[in-house]
Amino acid sequence: MSVTATPKRAIDPGPDNVRPGPRPSGPVPFLHGGTNPPPRGTPPLPDLYTIVVNRLGYGPRPGLRAEWQALGPNDDARLQAWLNQQLAHGSIADPEYDAVVSAAGYETLTKTRQQLWQQYRRHADWQVRRLPIWECEVEAIVRAAYSRKQLLHVMTEFWLDHFSVYGWESNTESMFPDWVRLMRTHCFGNFRDFLGEVARHTAMLYYLDQYTSSAPFPNENYARELFELHTMGSENYLGVLDPLSVPDDGFGNPIGYVDNDVYEGARCLAGFTFSDSIDEGGDTGLFYYRDDWHDIGTKLVLGDILNNGANAPEADANDLFDLLANHPGTGRHLARKLCTRLVSDDPPQSLVDAAAAEWNAHIASNDQIERVVRLIVLSNEFKTTWGEKVKRPYQLLAGAVRATSYQQDWAVDAEDLSSLLSRLDQTSHGMFNWRAPNGYPDARIKWESTSPRIMTWRLMLWLTDTTDDVSGLKRLNAAAQTPPGIDTPTELADYWLDRILDRPVPAEDRQEVIDFMAAGFNPDLSLDLSDEDNHDRLRMMVGLILNMPENLMR
Repeated sequence: MSVTATPKRAIDPGPDNVRPGPRPSGPVPFLHGGTNPPPRGTPPLPDLYTIVVNRLGYGPRPGLRAEWQALGPNDDARLQAWLNQQLAHGSIADPEYDAVVSAAGYETLTKTRQQLWQQYRRHADWQVRRLPIWECEVEAIVRAAYSRKQLLHVMTEFWLDHFSVYGWESNTESMFPDWVRLMRTHCFGNFRDFLGEVARHTAMLYYLDQYTSSAPFPNENYARELFELHTMGSENYLGVLDPLSVPDDGFGNPIGYVDNDVYEGARCLAGFTFSDSIDEGGDTGLFYYRDDWHDIGTKLVLGDILNNGANAPEADANDLFDLLANHPGTGRHLARKLCTRLVSDDPPQSLVDAAAAEWNAHIASNDQIERVVRLIVLSNEFKTTWGEKVKRPYQLLAGAVRATSYQQDWAVDAEDLSSLLSRLDQTSHGMFNWRAPNGYPDARIKWESTSPRIMTWRLMLWLTDTTDDVSGLKRLNAAAQTPPGIDTPTELADYWLDRILDRPVPAEDRQEVIDFMAAGFNPDLSLDLSDEDNHDRLRMMVGLILNMPENLMR
């Protein structure tokens, strides 16, 4: 697609609009209580392969279990080998992902920050301005579904939630390819370096209004989230205490932060903006530090006195980032978030403590985050925890594409793609579409509520029902993908249960799927899958499996 091409998607150019579209209609088949979440309790612990591909990736694919088995003589050896491969992601060949991206013809994803600003943000056509965020949105699904670098994308998704930016505003939508690239580049690196880069990125500067902050008129939005979300966390917030009365932790650190630290932090950051005119470093959209906006007075932050004077650009901000990145509270906060993402909604305190100790022991290491991820993944808690988290709708979508070989042209103006993305939006998990700075929820209870579950059901069933307008074939042609000789309801249920879940399911669950496919007839009679009614029944059975509680677990 050229820069001036107009995507087929009919989207109204309002700043708050993402993608209006019709609500899907039609009945939702009933299984395990319809849209109810899986029952509480401890589900049976599956094998380690199942835990790894569903929690450190986006689900199984045909042939993936055989690759896992070839990694070593036992599960511990396989996990170590798999993790080493994934952390050395630069060495992983990714031919299928590369082929899909090449065929889609994305044009913005490799552009520099300055190119994105000058070629898209300044473009007169709103659809061209929005092309970068559209391409990021689609490529995120493509990467999760097709890339072999699964852990890299899981961690990129984690940091996109942690440093959350709403992507569909005028000064963020065009810069998003570079924002996502920043998350991917630093997701296993050093947190202090990461923090400094995030603070200077146009997307963050704009989203939390830091670009307007000056000494006479400081804006506290970014400083507040810097303390509360990005570093020390709300659990270390002590309110309006006098900063000089905050107790010491015994190692020279205040035990938490107070409102005054936020105010003083905002003063440290005054002058952080981006260049959008000839008078401010050129019309580049790049980070720009305005000395004339900076507050040169003394600041008191976390018990330290900061004062860069008039001749040390950005020194106050760098000192602030050092204080926050080095504070033990930041290590504890990030350790708990990582354990929550990778293990359970309520991770064992012993694991959180071990991860925090590893974090704080390697504050100066270039692979600080990687070390913590490795500790968590190799822990016994990771290996023995299952079903205490559920997949979010985007993860279920990517997993469905992976398992079923759903056929889709992934160019942004492709037929049916707008409908797919609109349905993902309706699950409350549309890409980069969370307006608050705290990122999409990562707790099971948030995704078990009625609206996300019903709309995710509809999305999964829509995948099985979509027809290519040119060929007239189903995009998920279940009959064509079923091997010859598998044609009874029992065989069909077993084949597709194994293909989508890649593990055994409880006998009663298996029987429900068989009974659905048999529709009251003998489950061991052969069916003619070229018959339209039988094929429709088969694709609906695939939709049921995609929506089974067993497929929700991670």
